[in-house]
Amino acid sequence: MCGISGLYLKQGQPVDPQQLMIFNEALAHRGPDASGLYYKNNIGLSHTRLKILDLSDTANQPFKSPDQKKILVYNGEIYNFQEIRNDLIKEGINFKSTGDTEVLFQGLIHYGEKLIPRLNGIFAFAFLDLSNNSPVLMLARDRFGVKPLFLSIKNNQLAFSSTMAPLLKLDWIKKNINPEVLFYFLKFGHVPTPLSILSDITQLKPGYVLHFNGNNLEEHCYFDLFKSQKNYLPLSEDEATNQLETLLGQSVKRQSISDVPVGIFLSGGIDSSLLTTSYLENVGKSISTFSIKYKESEFDESSYAQIVAQHLHTDHHEILVEPKDLFNQIPSIPKFFDQPFSDPTMLPTMFLCEQAKKKITVALSGDGGDELFFGYTYQQMMLHLNALRHLPSPLRSTVLKLLKNSIQCIPGKLPITLQQICKFCDILSFENSEEFCMYFIGTIGPMHMNRLKQIVNLPGLNHTKHYHELLQNFNHENLFHQIERLFQSTFLPDTVLQKTDRASMAFGLEARVPFLDNDLFDFSRNLNPGLKYKNGIKKYLLRKLLAKKLPPIITNRKKQGFSIPMRQWIKTDLKYLMDIYLDQTLKSDPYLNPVEIKKLVYEHLQNRANHNHLLWSLIVYQMWKEHYSIN
Repeated sequence: MCGISGLYLKQGQPVDPQQLMIFNEALAHRGPDASGLYYKNNIGLSHTRLKILDLSDTANQPFKSPDQKKILVYNGEIYNFQEIRNDLIKEGINFKSTGDTEVLFQGLIHYGEKLIPRLNGIFAFAFLDLSNNSPVLMLARDRFGVKPLFLSIKNNQLAFSSTMAPLLKLDWIKKNINPEVLFYFLKFGHVPTPLSILSDITQLKPGYVLHFNGNNLEEHCYFDLFKSQKNYLPLSEDEATNQLETLLGQSVKRQSISDVPVGIFLSGGIDSSLLTTSYLENVGKSISTFSIKYKESEFDESSYAQIVAQHLHTDHHEILVEPKDLFNQIPSIPKFFDQPFSDPTMLPTMFLCEQAKKKITVALSGDGGDELFFGYTYQQMMLHLNALRHLPSPLRSTVLKLLKNSIQCIPGKLPITLQQICKFCDILSFENSEEFCMYFIGTIGPMHMNRLKQIVNLPGLNHTKHYHELLQNFNHENLFHQIERLFQSTFLPDTVLQKTDRASMAFGLEARVPFLDNDLFDFSRNLNPGLKYKNGIKKYLLRKLLAKKLPPIITNRKKQGFSIPMRQWIKTDLKYLMDIYLDQTLKSDPYLNPVEIKKLVYEHLQNRANHNHLLWSLIVYQMWKEHYSIN
């Protein structure tokens, strides 16, 4: 993995190489092994490298043609690079290096943009073509947005980067908060793609290519996640299980190619356990596995990881996490999560990556298994609660309001069960399909939309605008596929993949996601829903495959999730953060209502409600503003 950035300024405005060096300094953690620059006239590209394949300096970037008419900076891995390399050799292309960077470079020169749909990997890259009078800069991002790419286009000039931090070094990019996006962040715990928290910056959409020549901008989709499913694969359960086993094995084998040590994040859940068995069967080497252990039994699943590791004889590393280990990560959150992000499990993920980096440089992660094979409880809830969408909203809201008000009239502390019933009432008080979907996405959990709108001072806010546009892409699908596409286009790129990318890159660790292999996704998309969710069993096909390899205590276990006791910590050990960031500093924020936030704090401290996710989001947002001097 690496960090990339660059500038395409107006004619006659030369790029300052010092600016590119500043970009690289901001991205040094993503590429600690080497750095490089290219600049000529009004265009400049910069790169920081984490060495994974071909550890020689021959593979350093920017990668340039002999005549310096073609230049590439690239972040990611192309897993099918050897196949493409062989095809290029047959075309007469000679290679000087052994890694995937030169393959991507030569492929773009030889095949042009037609190469991109063929790429099986995780990537964000910039390819500059100076062979014409008007230089053309091409930007591209992988299918699912595993690798980030931010950009700003203003007054016929463009800047891009792997993270937002370098772009904030430019004086022509204003640090103006987008209040609509602030609302989304507080609801979901992430900023939805392709938006950013700042009005002047956006993200390139996953599966998209952009061309810019200084005057004209063209952007189009090369991979359509929302493509309609017409016919399912005509497979029996056994045939589907066997095909899944083959495809997962091929993916794991491809993604295990590396010139540095490889390991696996093993939680003992379905996805990571399958990756581990598949690695041993298809790669045939010993493997180091890593898991987190908590002293708090309700959050600890290390015993399951231990069972898998012992059964498969892996070199297992169990990392004991003390609260202080996670608290120590908090000050660095704004640096590594360069726009507000508040999934609390970023803390143990960062600690896991920090410790794993001592042994390995590449880690295989089970990310994507839930989204491809219907693994979330919220997906299940949406499927079964959908019928409520057809009940008249006034009738539904009146009944639920009476129930909720009755509970809230109970004096003193509320039992957790009653607090959960209140939140369930909030879910069912949705006013339209957009709100219904919004309730199930993100880490904040359910909160009545009107309450959230009182916290964000934005009169007239259309809080469902983004989701209305999103749902138009797949409202023609059946309900099951709508739910799949919803999670694949929101929670997967914006929470799951963002968390893993930022947490791993913070410590120079490359995280790979075998479940998001091109062939495996195409198989999943064409699979009959009854093989993913059957008789109330989520991830049915994955469990069926795993049952062939591991004992029932693993294959039959319920999904536990990766969580921490933030609810309690924010009342005790981390209360000082509320004292710092949710008191005086709020008074200068034009978009937040300090009176309403004070009520949230009171309700949480008095055990009247569980607002830990929202309070943590507000703290993270204030920390981020402070770090980047956002006024």
